Amino acid sequence: MNLARNIERLIAYASINHAGVIAIGLAIGKSASYGVMLYVVSNAFIKAILFLTAGKIKAHYGTKDTREVAGLIKDLPYSGAFLMVGTFALLGFPPFGSFLGELIILSGLVRAKQITVFVVFCTFIALSFVATGRTIFPMIWGEPKREVHWPRQSFLASFPKLAFLVALVAMGIYMPKPVNALFREVAASLGAE
Repeated sequence: MNLARNIERLIAYASINHAGVIAIGLAIGKSASYGVMLYVVSNAFIKAILFLTAGKIKAHYGTKDTREVAGLIKDLPYSGAFLMVGTFALLGFPPFGSFLGELIILSGLVRAKQITVFVVFCTFIALSFVATGRTIFPMIWGEPKREVHWPRQSFLASFPKLAFLVALVAMGIYMPKPVNALFREVAASLGAE
């Protein structure tokens, strides 16, 4: 099965992109270390949301093939919404912690006068958005392949993903002082020179 057609592999291979972002952030040093921390923790939450959702989709449709899944927002509204929001977070959209982390790393590149790396970084972000969107968004909003009446999805089953989502948004908007202090302390140890 093609990489872009297997939802679990598609999510897993996004880690390669994230490893590159983290490596660039670590290479910049102290000015980007807080962004690296936000990015790493945010991506742990994002992956939890997306893999839990992919598991539900696989159990429901009986396949990992993205071509076989369409109209997810109608068939499994909670899973469709979590896949959509998780994809936006994965791609670094606001108001998620991944956006703030990427923004801090990008500003670190500008401060370090690494304009070529900045341009390449932005180009890869754009390519990642297009490639991921071409696969994921038809799954969410496309026309269902077959007319099937599925049992209603329970909101309670979505609670773990909702908890991860709340933490992800909180990291992008407001973090409690003790958590922020912990992040800053770990970031300071990462950026030590």
